[in-house]
Amino acid sequence: MRTGPTGTFVADRQRRSRRCRNVWSKESMAERDDAELTAAVLAALRRNTFLRPLAIDVVVDDGVVTLSGSVESELIRQTAEREVRLIEGVKDVQNMLTVMGAESSSRSDEEIEREVREAMAADPTIDPGHFHVRSQFGRVIITGTAESYEEQESAIAAAKRVPGVEEVEDRIEVSIPMISEERES
Repeated sequence: MRTGPTGTFVADRQRRSRRCRNVWSKESMAERDDAELTAAVLAALRRNTFLRPLAIDVVVDDGVVTLSGSVESELIRQTAEREVRLIEGVKDVQNMLTVMGAESSSRSDEEIEREVREAMAADPTIDPGHFHVRSQFGRVIITGTAESYEEQESAIAAAKRVPGVEEVEDRIEVSIPMISEERES
């Protein structure tokens, strides 16, 4: 180590640098990881169109994610937990989400059917004329013929997003174009 003013400055700077690294090494890493994990959880919930992220509060403590708030169905509650468990770095999930029973039970089957049909009509990948929708106590049954697997999946997803829907039964057939006889010969 040099004894002049420059040498002392360099040595002091190195000591301060080491002190800073020690301060950041353990406690800050855990906090930063929790902050990054919180951001990842919120992003995953926002990406999943089936979930209503504004109603879900997220707290992360040492890799343990706690979900709280109110959701519209048990299916949404389970989907939120499943999405969070898939995120790298999540050690455990405490699912404290509550299902709003009042809204689900107060919605009539006719109202649910109408909203499912409206949700299908709003999706450009779905021809609502291909499907028939029935609801019984929040259990939606969709019948009909889809032109593609994408249309089938979109119809099911649209129904699941409707408040009050507890379960969706898929009775949709997918029409697969047949190879014409001319091409076979």
